[in-house]
Amino acid sequence: MRGAFEGARRYGDWKARLPISDAVLTARLGTLLTAEVLRRVAATDGSGRDEYALTAAGLDLWQLLLCIWAWELEHVPGQADRLPQMVHTTCSQPFHPVLRCGHCGVPAAADDVDARFGPSGSFARSAPVGSNRRRQISGRTEVGSSGNGPSMFADTMA
Repeated sequence: MRGAFEGARRYGDWKARLPISDAVLTARLGTLLTAEVLRRVAATDGSGRDEYALTAAGLDLWQLLLCIWAWELEHVPGQADRLPQMVHTTCSQPFHPVLRCGHCGVPAAADDVDARFGPSGSFARSAPVGSNRRRQISGRTEVGSSGNGPSMFADTMA
């Protein structure tokens, strides 16, 4: 996703930026296409080769990634030295994302948001069953966890 936000449009753009095999890159791009985060478009240079473009859903991921980036900078040991600092391009000052209500524009903290469940009735019934690398597996720490503090999103932006 970072590559897409940085302007990667062709397979070769991602291949040059990522130290992964062709098979892994092809699978990841395929997953992003299936999830409708990216879409194939005709090349703008007339070469007849397809390019990848962010969809509206893909563009909306920027908000999520920005919040994870800010969280990592503040709460993951060592990340403030590894990740670039956020600077607002309009005023050139340090930037920190703020969630606001789309209706009234008032900032929304955790206590300002209420969950209204549909037929599921609760978070427990809404969450997928099972485990993956982002959730704790019974009796083991998360994959990627060093045990030295928060690590759920370690290296997400990297």
